[in-house]
Amino acid sequence: MKRKPRVSPCWDITEAVWVNHEPNPRCAIHDPGSPTDETDDVVLDKETCLAWERAPDTGAKNWDAATVYCYAKAVAGRKG
Repeated sequence: MKRKPRVSPCWDITEAVWVNHEPNPRCAIHDPGSPTDETDDVVLDKETCLAWERAPDTGAKNWDAATVYCYAKAVAGRKG
């Protein structure tokens, strides 16, 4: 049986507004903060229903610092 993909993530983001990403309609973007700050944006892949950071931190970290960073990181109010 073929399932219709969800159009939003499975967790509740109160008052989330998803805007289709013009170059790629498969993705939608949620900007919970400042329109000029992409570090808090979430990108939703509507085909897989996976959500990603729009601008992840790409800086190098040692193992301990990376572990602390990951435990503290929240995107769209969600950790993990």
